[in-house]
Amino acid sequence: MHDIHLLEKQWEAYNKKRKRPLYLALLSLLVVLSALYTFVTWKKNRHASAKEQITVVQAESKSSPGKKMLSKVIIDKTIDRLDTYPAAKPKESTQDYPVAAPASMAESSPVEVVEDIPILKEESSVGYNRPAPPKNVIHVKKKPPMKKRKKIKLKIFETTSVSAYKDVERRFKLSHDIDDALFLARGYYRHGNYKKAEYWALQANKVDNTVEESWLIFIKSKYNLGQKSEAKHILESYIRKSGSVAARKLMKKLK
Repeated sequence: MHDIHLLEKQWEAYNKKRKRPLYLALLSLLVVLSALYTFVTWKKNRHASAKEQITVVQAESKSSPGKKMLSKVIIDKTIDRLDTYPAAKPKESTQDYPVAAPASMAESSPVEVVEDIPILKEESSVGYNRPAPPKNVIHVKKKPPMKKRKKIKLKIFETTSVSAYKDVERRFKLSHDIDDALFLARGYYRHGNYKKAEYWALQANKVDNTVEESWLIFIKSKYNLGQKSEAKHILESYIRKSGSVAARKLMKKLK
């Protein structure tokens, strides 16, 4: 088993080196997407803040005869009245006094509106009670219970279809079924793809290291890849550990 761990480290180092360009490309893509998202968010916030600015207009106050006083009229989006704030005078209280806009001012002094801000319309009829807005009700849909997925046994005999093997590989990543790993190791070995046969035999051995077929396919694949001394050494260790008859027969063939 010590040799198996060494093989796993070698495989992981090779796999990382092979996937390094892909990781760099993904990292660059993430940086570009993050910058784009930040720019779009900033632009949206800027546009929203511009829309929410309060429009301030000035109107002439005619409350005192013979004297004209400018007042700041603030139109609030969320209420249906106008709040007027008298201009600040030195040494006077800065407290705001909400007063209703005079009718004469509304007739003679047109109010300039910079942007359209919705104001709630007053009801014309006296004593009309507005219906209370409906409470927000959140409807939660119950998800139906998930049906247990039935395992589908794929029977592929002497096929060279790449997609068929890819389907089994994807299924193994979800289920980690040793039968799928052994099927792939057996199929790749039969078609002479010893590198993949070695890999899938190793995956099957990780799921259950007591299955003899995973050991034998792994050793034969390594032997056919030119690593003969290492394959024999692993086979000898397995024979000492298990005393397998099939392993002894394989040793005679390799010699």
